[in-house]
Amino acid sequence: MTWQITTKGLLGGLRQRDSGSKLRWLSGDSLLDAAIDVRTNDDVQFARIFHHDRLALLSKALKGSKATIALRGGVLSFAEFGLIAEDAKRERFLEMAELICDVAEAVEGR
Repeated sequence: MTWQITTKGLLGGLRQRDSGSKLRWLSGDSLLDAAIDVRTNDDVQFARIFHHDRLALLSKALKGSKATIALRGGVLSFAEFGLIAEDAKRERFLEMAELICDVAEAVEGR
């Protein structure tokens, strides 16, 4: 299973360029779908892992950022443009580390 989540918009679309031929996944929540762009090769498994509350947390954490969260080749990653020396970026990395651990446990089926 592979997936990639970015914020919606022009820059988000550019960050999705390496998602290959994966179609956009829609949650059914128009506000959430307007905020994030999700690409996956397994809609059913993705929906199991990313229930509405988890997606809302990720959407909130990604809002206003140039960040991407992805699972590729068994590697769960978070990447964002900018310098981690900035307080706001460092805080976002700390917040995302906690969210990624939560996602990793869900992926492993815990």
